Amino acid sequence: AGCVNTCSSSITYREKKLSTMTNYQKVYKYRVVAPTVHNSSSFPLDSILRKMAGIIYLFVVALALSSVDADSYCQLNNCKGRPHTLCLYPSPKPANQCVAYKSASLTEEEKNEIRLLHNKLRNRVASGRETRGINGPQPAGYIPPLEWDEELAEIAQRWANQCTDGHDQCRNVERFPVGQNVGRKGWSNGYNAKVSEIVQAWYDEVENFDSQVVPSFRSSKKLTGHYTQLVWGETTRIGCGLMRYKRGAMFTVHLVCNYGPAGNWLDEPIYQTR
Repeated sequence: AGCVNTCSSSITYREKKLSTMTNYQKVYKYRVVAPTVHNSSSFPLDSILRKMAGIIYLFVVALALSSVDADSYCQLNNCKGRPHTLCLYPSPKPANQCVAYKSASLTEEEKNEIRLLHNKLRNRVASGRETRGINGPQPAGYIPPLEWDEELAEIAQRWANQCTDGHDQCRNVERFPVGQNVGRKGWSNGYNAKVSEIVQAWYDEVENFDSQVVPSFRSSKKLTGHYTQLVWGETTRIGCGLMRYKRGAMFTVHLVCNYGPAGNWLDEPIYQTR
């Protein structure tokens, strides 16, 4: 399995157990899925449109999700023929592999928690206060705050509802290409994992990130792509989905976050430095 995107040629995912803690009652495991890396040189028109997305969006009225027809996503032609998630999975119900699921949505409190934590971490880097990483500290720069996007959240939730590994094949919207971070955390004695812990784990990849890559992004053998998408300067929108379900003996919290416009474009700046 792997993550596939309209702008990637070959994508794989790796499993990273950030921590395994065992005592008489509980065990937790954490898994992250490597995000998509995009090659903008192979898609020059898409790169131009992506840069314009922030301007175009000012003239776009957000769709009410209740009125969004799955067929409209089936007609989108921005993923090189790959089926869109909302077209491939038209039912909002959790998939059969979501064993004994508890919930298939984020609360308003959790949505706010995710957005605020993203912006707190983005601001930490933008202000030059992140000292970790190879050749740290990370350079200060312009990284705008993220706004919650219900369309991105709807797509993320639909993918989370499949209770599967990796990334969906197509999550793009008419406004822009969409990036994605996926992670899960589980305990053996209940749904104790918090969404903030998964987001923080994505950000903590900064420890492996070389600050000299900021002016021109390139992929790394070390797991850093969740961090770079999280702090990508041209990304301004976020929407996430959540599934709580049993995975073997583990009570699993599975988080999917979609970002627009997408980050992780090869040879482009992660953000503009000061």
